[in-house]
Amino acid sequence: MKRHIEITMIASVLLLGGCATKKYVAAQVDPVNTKVSEVDKNQKNTQKQLEGDEPKISAADEKATSADARATDALGRADAASKKSDQVRADLHNELNEKIANIDDYKAAGNVTVLFKFDSAKLTDDARQQLDQLATGQVGSLMLKLLREREFPVREIVPFASERSVGMELDGGLLVRGLSEESIQGFDLALFSAGGSTSGEWAPRFAAAGAIVIDNSSRWRMQDDVPLVVSEVNPDAIEAHHGIIANPNCSTMQMVVALKPLQDEAGIERLVISTYQAVSGTGRRAVDELLEQSHALLHEMEIAPPTQYAHQIAFNVLPHAGNFAEGEDHTDEERKLMSETRKILGDASIRVSATCVRVPVVTGHSEAVNVQTREPLSPERARELLREAPGLTVIDDPGQSGYPFAIDAAGKDDVYVGRIRRDPGHERALDIWIVSDNLRKGAATNAVQLAELLHERQLLAAQRTPSPA
Repeated sequence: MKRHIEITMIASVLLLGGCATKKYVAAQVDPVNTKVSEVDKNQKNTQKQLEGDEPKISAADEKATSADARATDALGRADAASKKSDQVRADLHNELNEKIANIDDYKAAGNVTVLFKFDSAKLTDDARQQLDQLATGQVGSLMLKLLREREFPVREIVPFASERSVGMELDGGLLVRGLSEESIQGFDLALFSAGGSTSGEWAPRFAAAGAIVIDNSSRWRMQDDVPLVVSEVNPDAIEAHHGIIANPNCSTMQMVVALKPLQDEAGIERLVISTYQAVSGTGRRAVDELLEQSHALLHEMEIAPPTQYAHQIAFNVLPHAGNFAEGEDHTDEERKLMSETRKILGDASIRVSATCVRVPVVTGHSEAVNVQTREPLSPERARELLREAPGLTVIDDPGQSGYPFAIDAAGKDDVYVGRIRRDPGHERALDIWIVSDNLRKGAATNAVQLAELLHERQLLAAQRTPSPA
């Protein structure tokens, strides 16, 4: 039909023009027939090609259907992952809310001082109940939880806080008190986790009132007449106190526990330290920021501008833990490692180089430490010494991927050591890897251990006071 229409149209046009003959028309039609035949042939070839391509098209359809199914499955898994991510985030918040202690590292949780009336015989039932009540709250929860777990003998517990928290009712009806000269009288022991300024003002007042202060802030650490004590490292220093005892910085604390047995065996000449510090060392808001940024990035959302750090912390590493003072090329965290290590180990000649790094980990500081000893010390002997030392757990089987990491140390009181090996660049140097929970041994656990030391050595006022006849 298509062919007939085309021929008619051509012939009619020529005839209407009055300038053509039948012969001319026939001559014009023959080439058209030839072209039409070619078109027919092309159509047949195309049809054959299409018929030959049908299996390919069917296969393509099957692949498209399979791809659709995989895409649907992927969307389902992505949705499930999103829900799981939300649940993990919620679980992390719940866990943190249960274990956050108001230590110096957690200033954002509120300023609290806990004071004790001491009972040298036992943990009284009333005090046990108070510890149970306080341990379920946020403020000071970790230290109080440890006091309960370790059966520390107290008769009465009194929480003090900054003005904004005075009158707050804790679980069980215990009220937070305000600080005054009258309210601080009659206590034997004060655990300070109130930040440097509060400690600077009130620790001397508590000491003057007869209490021994164990302070978690940095205010008193480098004061000449204030002992800086780690229970496993220099416990005898506690007896030189004048009412105030300082708790070291978290990254220093875990490191010196591992260094002490090596120092006793071979001396220490030089340390090169790289720390990888969890965000909980900055505070609860930093933990929230890490979780929120991670959630946003996993869901391909824009993240809010960082407020806790100079840069994004999620999926990132910041060579900047602590603060830079004006004109200073080391952070205060790095300076603490240098000065506190020398004071605790009692050797001002130890050379220390430190780089403190913030990593996207919630809890648990990790450290790579190069230890140059004064005398030769083999990795085998070092491993033996560390296994025998108090407060240490050695995990050192790299062939079986055995070494410490932060998620295993979280929630535990020991310091973990591994990757103990010879430094190939120096015949008297070892490389070691040190990990610990920065909220427990890095702060709360050591504070409670120092309180236990005071008790064991009968240094508290209640123990020194003779019983009435």
